[in-house]
Amino acid sequence: MSTPSMAIGVAMSECRLLLEEMLDGFRAAEQHFRNAVHVELPAFIPLMDQVSAEIQVLSQTAQDVMQNFDKMNYLCTTQQKLDSMSKAVDYVDGVVAKIEENMEFYNAVKDSFQSKKDIFDKCSGVVNGDLPSPSILNQLDAIDEKLSSLTVSFREVDQVLNPIRGSNLDYDDGQAAAGHDNVVLMTGGH
Repeated sequence: MSTPSMAIGVAMSECRLLLEEMLDGFRAAEQHFRNAVHVELPAFIPLMDQVSAEIQVLSQTAQDVMQNFDKMNYLCTTQQKLDSMSKAVDYVDGVVAKIEENMEFYNAVKDSFQSKKDIFDKCSGVVNGDLPSPSILNQLDAIDEKLSSLTVSFREVDQVLNPIRGSNLDYDDGQAAAGHDNVVLMTGGH
């Protein structure tokens, strides 16, 4: 029989997988720009440094949120005997709020990328020569899709939690999950 904690654990695992894929996308994007810096594009070097810095902040944010997912997943799957699901509810609410804040930041960065599209396309052509390769904006679009999927997954977690919001549910013998009072929501540093 599936318990709310198990359902949350499954949804959290899915969210973590999406974030790992996003992180790979960020790293690929950053490498793309680091390669461009080594080509003879001196005028673009400050821009490349700025873009790399933006991507690094997004990467760090994704890593921080993933660490929080690990903690939440541990509470929900390894230690399913939560003494109070309301603590888990509060925690997930905090993560959802953080993701929404990060999405606003991500969209601002994406707008910044979009405004530099001509320069990016020029760099992409120089770096890749005649080799067909997705542009940085294609990579960002792929990340965008994963971000949308992540939002949907969080809404699913939200739905699982709705019936138990504000209530204290004991599972099995009601033992508390050790350390679940100490989960701290980290920020991405922006």
